This record gives sequence, structure tokens and C-alpha cells, in this order.
Amino acid sequence: MAQETRFGVRYGRQQQSSRVEGGHVRKEPATIGLFSAVILVFTTMVGAGVFTTTGQFAADLGSPLAVLAAWLVAALFAITGALTLGELGAMLPSSGGEYIYFKRAYGNQAGFVGGILVGLLSWPVGGAFVSRTIGVHFHDLFPAVSTEIASTIAIVGLSLVHVRGLHFGATFNNITSLAKVCLLLAFIIGGFVVTGGHFAANPGEADVPEGIDLGIGILFASLMAGFAYAGYGAIVLISSEVRNPQKTLPRAMIFAVGAVTLLYLLVNVVFLSALSPQEMVTDTGEGITDLGTVTAKRLFGDKVAGAFDLVFVVLVLSTLSAVIQVASRVTWAMAKRGDLPAVMEKLNSRGAPRNCLLLQGSILLALTLLCETKELLILNGVVVLLISLPTALAVFVLRVKEPKLHRPFRVPLYPWVPLVNLGLSGAIGVSIMKENSWLGVGALAALLLLWGLRPLLQQGKEANGKEG
Repeated sequence: MAQETRFGVRYGRQQQSSRVEGGHVRKEPATIGLFSAVILVFTTMVGAGVFTTTGQFAADLGSPLAVLAAWLVAALFAITGALTLGELGAMLPSSGGEYIYFKRAYGNQAGFVGGILVGLLSWPVGGAFVSRTIGVHFHDLFPAVSTEIASTIAIVGLSLVHVRGLHFGATFNNITSLAKVCLLLAFIIGGFVVTGGHFAANPGEADVPEGIDLGIGILFASLMAGFAYAGYGAIVLISSEVRNPQKTLPRAMIFAVGAVTLLYLLVNVVFLSALSPQEMVTDTGEGITDLGTVTAKRLFGDKVAGAFDLVFVVLVLSTLSAVIQVASRVTWAMAKRGDLPAVMEKLNSRGAPRNCLLLQGSILLALTLLCETKELLILNGVVVLLISLPTALAVFVLRVKEPKLHRPFRVPLYPWVPLVNLGLSGAIGVSIMKENSWLGVGALAALLLLWGLRPLLQQGKEANGKEG
């Protein structure tokens, strides 16, 4: 593909990119167009999430309609978040994403906290879930290889790929994007042919929550389903490599999120046509992680399920690749602005931020080996809420603080779209507190800890609050 160098060899400022040659930095035009941007957002979103997350909450909700409602809430949260992020990304097109927006809206200290949440927590936690999913499906194929070993090999291998030069991983991302679409469409079409799209009958009495409990359950489930949408902001983190970012960024996110929402709903209808929510648990009562494989086995037989495992592992590797690739941009951007040690801003001879990639890989590996699948989903959701709420507020703050700042893209139906996003953030936050109040206490403690870390990690130069 012509875009094989599009997704990551560049680290320059807006409309320019950098390549290290003979010890000198050569500037080149930004090269990611709309098509490549949509592909990157789509690739980062579509992967492990849609085939794995439903099994973690379906039995708790108890009914097919409640499961679909959770996915719709997650979609609404993602679409309003994408539109909100679109205004910020088009207005401040610079690699670093929320790190840059928080600095501009709230100051350097808040920018530092946002950068750590995005670069060293949100993306690595999501990547750990993806790597564990790869391990589960690889273990299905080869039982002698444990989930942990397979996950470790995937993380180490892909980190080394990007250390060699990120353009090497870009070709892999592009090719597997098309394959993901084909897998999803084949799964959907095959499922509807076999089941006719009718929900499976419950095997016995269903314990379905009602009233407020059902609403809280749907909101908490949407926190986990939201993982499958987490990549909609990926392109913003490397916006300095995007051609005409003022138009390309919001369009890419809107196109990708809309298409992915439709696919996710159809995939879940297939799940619910093959198994009732009460059947989406293991013998030990835990949620099924490899729900795609279990569904394929129920609908199409063991041979097709085995083929699904193999194809799934190959395709989801591209999602893990994109996570490693994009997350390193945040830590690199922070180091460039003095908020992380200078060693993190160094590029190797191939133009790759080796130390950032090694740090990302280490965090990914630790989370993969120490946390269970559902724990990672919940942790990811909590971190996303901590990021999304101040991101939506930043639109309001900057419209008041800097009203004359050029805004090529404005959130449609302002202020209602960001207000809906804020409302959903608050409602999901309440569901978290009701589910486990210690999660809220832990989140607050983590924010206070991050707030105090900046003086220890700074290079001694105060980053300009007007960056971007």
C-alpha cells in the first residue's frame, strides 16, 4: 500500500515530520490523509473488544435487550466524545492529544496528569487486555502454550518491531484492517444465515435486574463495552503527521465510530442469537473471554471455531501493534516539552523513540501478567472517565478562555453534545461507586499521586502552557 510509512515514522511538528539521517534531522511534509486516518482509527478500535467484552457482563444483565442497551450507551459516549475531541484536535493539531489540551485549558500541572493518564495508563491498560485476549485464543489453539507466555511473546515481539522503525508495523496495520472487516462481515452474515437473527431462549429461570438496578447495571456494563471504542482518539495523538488536520481529524473519527457502532451491534445480535446471556459464563461462573470462538463453535462447528481462533490472533496483533505505536507518542511529546526525563525524547537512527517504546512494553507486560481480564476492563473504564470528563470540559473552558482561537471544526449542536458526554461520564461514575466504592477512592488517590510526581520527573525546564 502507498501508505506504508503513514502511521508512525514521523515525530515533527504540525505539517512537518522528522527522520534521523546521519545524525541530522530532515523535515518532511505530513503524509497521513483521510483514508489512512480512518484506517488507523478503525484498526485501533476494532480488535479484541467486540469479540470478548460482552461475555464479561451479559450474565449480570440477564436479557438481550439490556446487553444491546449497554453497547448503545457505550456508542453514544464514544460518538459524543469523538465530536468533542474533534474540535480540540482540529484546533490544536499536535502529537500528544489530551496532554496538549489539558495544558492549554488548565495549565502545565493538569497537562502532566492528563499525559500520564493517557500515555502510561489508558493505552497500556487497553493493550494489556488485548494481549491477554491474544493469549487466550492462542492457548485455545495450542493448549501447551499458556496464556501468559503467548501474551508475553506478542508484547515483546511487537515492541521490537516498532523499535526497528514504525513504518515496518504500518504495513501490517493496513493489511489487517481489511481482513478485520472481512472477518466481521463473515461472522455477521454467517450468524444471521444460521440463526435468522432471533435471540436464543434462556435455558431456565433468568435473574434479570429491574428498575434502578437495571439502569445502574447497563451503565456499568457500558463502562466495559466502551473498551471496544477506545481507539477513536488514536489519530489525535499523532495529529502532527496528518495532512490538513483541521478537516481530516474530525471526519476520520466520525466516519470510523459510526461504521464501528453498526458492526458492533450486529456482532452482538449474532452472539445473543447463539447463546442466551445466562450461557455466557464458564463452568466456574466467570465471564467468557473468548466469546467469539464459543459462538463460532455453537453456530458453525469445531473446525470453523479453530480457524476463527487462528485468524483472530493474527488480526488482533495489529490492534496491539497500533496501541504500542500510538501510546509512545504521548510519552515522547511529554519528554519533548520537559515533563519527562530527557532520555525519553531520544530517537534512534531509524527515527523511533526506542526508550518510550521500551517503557510502554514494560508497563504492558506488567499489567498483562498481574491483572485478570475483567479487572483490566474496569480499570480501563475508570481511567477513560478520568480523561473524558476534563476533555469535554476543556471545550467550554477554551471557548471562554481563548474565544478568538481558530476553530476549523466546531462541535455540532453545542453545547448539548459535550454536555451529553459529561452527563454520561457522571452517570457511569455513579454506577462505578455503586458497584465498588473503593474504585472511586482509588481513582482520587491516584490523581493526587500523579499531581505530585511532576517535579520528580521534569527535566528542569518549564513547558510552555500555550503549546499545540
